[in-house]
Order: sequence, then C-alpha cells, then structure tokens
Amino acid sequence: MTNEIETTTPTTSAAPAESDAFRFTRVLSDADLALFALMASQLDLSGEAQLSLESTPRQPVPQALLASLLTAAAIRLAGQPDYARVSSVALRFPEQAYTDEPLHISATYGAPDPDGALRVTVSLQSDDSRLLASGDMLVYSS
Repeated sequence: MTNEIETTTPTTSAAPAESDAFRFTRVLSDADLALFALMASQLDLSGEAQLSLESTPRQPVPQALLASLLTAAAIRLAGQPDYARVSSVALRFPEQAYTDEPLHISATYGAPDPDGALRVTVSLQSDDSRLLASGDMLVYSS
C-alpha cells in the first residue's frame, strides 16, 4: 500500500496563502473498501456473515469514499483538521476509480469568500493523469 504525503501548508494556525497545497497518493485495497462499507452500515456482520480474505483485483471505489478522501485533504489544508467545518461541497466524478491503482489527491486554496470561508479546489487523478474526481469546497477553520 502506498501512502505518500507532500504538503506545503503553513505550520501556524493562520489561513494559508493562495498558493498553498496539500497532496498525497493512496492505493486503496479490498480492506479499505470493507472498512468503509462497515462504517457506512453497508456491511451487516450479524447472523451468518461470511467474509473472505481473498483479494479481488480492481474493485470499483465508491464515490462516497472518494468524497471522504477529498474532504479530508481540504480540511487538512485548512491547518486545523480537528476544528474545520465544511459548509459547501460540489464534486464531480467523470471516471470510475479502482482499487490497486495509485490515486493522486490534491487540494489547493483560492481566495476566501466574504464570510471568511476558504475556497478549496480538490482533485483526484489516476497514475496515468486521468481526472477521476474534482470539485470545490468552502472550509471554515476555527
């Protein structure tokens, strides 16, 4: 599993400058999908549930999981992940993401809106530079 993080966020709690960015690469596995399904109440372990330890290559990744990764990147860029609040999100998913492929996730800041929320542009690309998801968020950092 690859989890590389590259960031240029400031170390202070002040709002980041327009050029700040947060980037990381993640390869999702079957275990990630199973954990997400469990957390999203899509997997019922009561009764006679059967779980397989066999790996299934190239599984589609749910858009909700991708949205979570993109939101986490936006909040991490805000500098205070425990206290940031996302007030609006607009995401697009032009192509399907799959397990076992590197996913390059990035978040960059734009200008704050009049209420002080930071405009964050997020994107998710495949290893061959296909755009899998993109969007905009408004993040308030406390």
